[in-house]
Amino acid sequence: MTIEDLNEDPLIMEGQLLSRLLDESRRNLLIGIDPGSRIGMAMFYGGRELGALTSNSVEKSVESLVTLVKEVPHSSLSVKIGGGEPKSSLRLASLLRERLPQSASVEIVDESGTSAGRSGAIGATRDQRAAARIAFRKGIQFNNPAHSRKTHG
Repeated sequence: MTIEDLNEDPLIMEGQLLSRLLDESRRNLLIGIDPGSRIGMAMFYGGRELGALTSNSVEKSVESLVTLVKEVPHSSLSVKIGGGEPKSSLRLASLLRERLPQSASVEIVDESGTSAGRSGAIGATRDQRAAARIAFRKGIQFNNPAHSRKTHG
């Protein structure tokens, strides 16, 4: 990979650079999402925090995450979405399930208690800190019911 091949988005660029340093078995991409009017997203790669974003659009959030997943080499991908706002959570889960690789794990997690507290990265918003906590919770696997009912032909 040459410098010209790197993405200009600093978050994606950092992931691309880290991928060169990590063994393939350690290239785990973990994404936590705190849905709501402001959507917080926290990304972890190879066991360390890659970065965090906030968006107020489900579509922009999905687009950002799909781009990150396409551009950063990974051996596994897990997306955890807080279930506190069911309508928003299910919409995010459905869109991500459609656009991410089949091998990706998409889970809805209980987000109670994730917004509490002030600890976390300096400069991270409350939504981003909640997303980081959500990323490390065990959830329920999301399989889009509409997607599995489609008939092919």
